Amino acid sequence: PASCLRGIVDARWTIDPVFVDGCLQLALLWVRAIHDLTGLPTTLRAVRRYAFDPGTPLSVSLRGLEGSGEANVRSDILCLTPEGRSAFAIDGFEFTCTAALNRLVGWDESLLPPSERSGR
Repeated sequence: PASCLRGIVDARWTIDPVFVDGCLQLALLWVRAIHDLTGLPTTLRAVRRYAFDPGTPLSVSLRGLEGSGEANVRSDILCLTPEGRSAFAIDGFEFTCTAALNRLVGWDESLLPPSERSGR
């Protein structure tokens, strides 16, 4: 984080804010790809960090939660070590979505695999 945040020198981070932002951005991109809606974050129910070595590559998975709709989407985000151990989790990430915000965000559907393109 120190290389991305101004005025930070040799800080020890318990949670990397750049990594957390990347996880949240991934969820927003997923909603755009699946529903063609742009979202604004509204809630995080819980953030959990487990013991793992800094610098460990992590895989990130998203899970949509029941009760989600097109206007309000809820998801859980889980980050795993290469051994499959939980390293970091964001529970109950909620965001409000609308197509009206799509004009603010560029999008190139050709970046998706052909099977996931909408054909719009």
